[in-house]
Amino acid sequence: MGSPGPQHPSDRTTCPGYIGGLSTALQNAVDKPLMPELLSPCTLQMGISRGLGPLTMYLFTEEGVSFQTDNDMFLSSGFNGKQYLVQVREFKDLNSKFLITLLPSGKIMLKDFRDSYVSCADKEGVFYLDTEKSIPDESCEFEVFHDGDRVLFKAFNGLFVFRNFRYHGNVIEVGRSSMDDCCRFRTGMGDLYAPSFDISDVELHDISKIVCRPYVLKKETFVNKTDEVQSHDFTFSWETRITETTQWENTWALDSKLSTSFVSWAFKEL
Repeated sequence: MGSPGPQHPSDRTTCPGYIGGLSTALQNAVDKPLMPELLSPCTLQMGISRGLGPLTMYLFTEEGVSFQTDNDMFLSSGFNGKQYLVQVREFKDLNSKFLITLLPSGKIMLKDFRDSYVSCADKEGVFYLDTEKSIPDESCEFEVFHDGDRVLFKAFNGLFVFRNFRYHGNVIEVGRSSMDDCCRFRTGMGDLYAPSFDISDVELHDISKIVCRPYVLKKETFVNKTDEVQSHDFTFSWETRITETTQWENTWALDSKLSTSFVSWAFKEL
């Protein structure tokens, strides 16, 4: 059930063995070793941990989260002519945004752009992810594993979500009994467009501890070679560039760039 189909030249990943980590409830999201009985002998590796991992920063945010497959494609909720399914797209689109709900059990639920829940559904003997349910049930709950910056999902049937190659295309199924690279999904900001904002004002507080040092901005000399009194205007201009790093506490600032400029009104003429 859910075994990989025949390989195709466009299938860019051969899915070697890999593993991730398990998520518990947020208050218990402490990294702990994953029990060996959860892994098959061929995938047992170091670095497995329990916790939400990179999903933590996307909890309780309006921007949501997006997921990239092992071959750098995006999960997207789309209509296939019969129903809404979690599909694979080459580029991120508006349907690639999912919202996370953390359950007391430590499992999560995902909602798409229509506020429909992602659920594990049996379609003619193969388990897929559909987005048809407005009221969640057990099939909408997923255990989250993480390893580094990627996450893995285990459905209510005890199998892992993975990218498969079937019918000459990439599809998302729930059929892996062990973790491998095709089960790993990289997280990102759900919104398609990065936010933009302007700094309207900068308020300076205590500047008494600021150390000021003189700098020569420009040297210019004028020699009066006549006996007449002459006046001469000295002009100069400069540009100062300063780079600073800011750590944002909310995901609305992810992938955004911050820049500003300041004007100095004081200078000394020598």
